[in-house]
Amino acid sequence: TGISTPNGTRKVIMRDGALIQANNNNDNGIGNDSDFYIGGRYTGADDYYFDGELAELIIYSSIPTELDQEKTQSYLAIKYGITKNSADNAGTGGQDERDYFASDETVIWDYSANSSYATDITGIGRDDVMNLDQQKSKSINSTGLVTLDEGGAFVSDLDYIIWGHDAATGSSTNIPSPYKKRSNRIWKVDINGTPDNVSFSIDLTSEILDLPTSMAAGDYALLID
Repeated sequence: TGISTPNGTRKVIMRDGALIQANNNNDNGIGNDSDFYIGGRYTGADDYYFDGELAELIIYSSIPTELDQEKTQSYLAIKYGITKNSADNAGTGGQDERDYFASDETVIWDYSANSSYATDITGIGRDDVMNLDQQKSKSINSTGLVTLDEGGAFVSDLDYIIWGHDAATGSSTNIPSPYKKRSNRIWKVDINGTPDNVSFSIDLTSEILDLPTSMAAGDYALLID
């Protein structure tokens, strides 16, 4: 009923952190002990309800702050391999909504520092307040290509590994000896805390990387800048 919300409006619909629609209509409804439906509308018939799946439903007991909302967006993005699509809100001062935040408000992916690598952002990590223990992840986008796996539970709270890439395609002309071909794509990794070693895999069959796929494993190398 008020506009002291993160968006400053009574109603808002967002997808992946990006604003779709908002207004200040002040609606209310009286349930009279009837069933409460999510994702549908009541018309007196049973054929207008949401017929699908919800991965997760989060209900606040009070109006969240803008930062609370971004912490929740970050949690969902990491848990489900969805890249946040937020825009920076100048009204929140030094807080950049394009960043990823842990429950203690730590920035675990700094958009300004990593803006050139902000495609298919994905993460693994542990956050006890968020009840998050994401040990393995790959972007839901077909262009993600990289899977990281902790191989077991994270030892410490607030350990995170977040990565993204520069969206480059094709081959590079900057090829170190003795290799014959190198993909143009570059990934960047942000680490928070002291996570253990992780294993990773890359889908070499994608035409995006423009790499041969029939060689032995020992013929490939990961270049680290």
